[in-house]
Amino acid sequence: MSLEHTLATLQKIIDRWPDLVAARIKGTPRPAIPGTHLSDNGRERMNQQRRDDLADADDRAPGKTIPPLHIDILDLMTKLLTDAHTLANHVMQTTGQQPLPPPISTAMSPRPYLKRIIEFLPQACADDEDMLEAITEKADLMHDEILMALGEVFDGQRLNAVCPFCMGRTSKRLAGELTMRVRIRDIGTNEHPNLAEFLVVCENPDGMCQPFAREVDTWVGTNPAWRYPRWPWLAKQLHTARRVG
Repeated sequence: MSLEHTLATLQKIIDRWPDLVAARIKGTPRPAIPGTHLSDNGRERMNQQRRDDLADADDRAPGKTIPPLHIDILDLMTKLLTDAHTLANHVMQTTGQQPLPPPISTAMSPRPYLKRIIEFLPQACADDEDMLEAITEKADLMHDEILMALGEVFDGQRLNAVCPFCMGRTSKRLAGELTMRVRIRDIGTNEHPNLAEFLVVCENPDGMCQPFAREVDTWVGTNPAWRYPRWPWLAKQLHTARRVG
């Protein structure tokens, strides 16, 4: 963990915000980003989603209304805006600056708040030794959420977050091991052989992750896992675990 890493991550969030705004519209092609790697199944899933989006946009069946926007991405945009405002005011308060006004609309961009964080974070870290860890963890999660929403994750990608259920406890560490990975699971059928789904899986090497049944979306072997629609809920659990920790 370093200040340079955190500042760079915040800048990446700023840079990728326009892509997220564009992606909220159904049928919008996802941007091609050099260095993004997907398995064949993952790429096919993205392509299938694009085809489905385009089909939905052209669907004019009587009595059927197709929302032109991705509601999950709109929800993520609202969450990122709220998070950016909260983090910015935490930094501003620590450095003795005037608090920033809250967003007056969920359609506002979080970039002004993120720019303020970048500007004052070095001073805030000098004033508060716990500041860097708190901002780094949240910024990493925000960036991961954007990549997930844009489909720019790859099979085996490790999340920069501690599992909120096992807290990263293994036989070698009391806590803090990064055990959560993105997995792309083949769910193809004879009719649709190339279908796949994105999962977040806690791959605790010692099997120490045992959430309650109501907290688990599915299982991959003996490992708890969460499908894409459950990721916003999972992100809230990650945030709660960080506050408690």
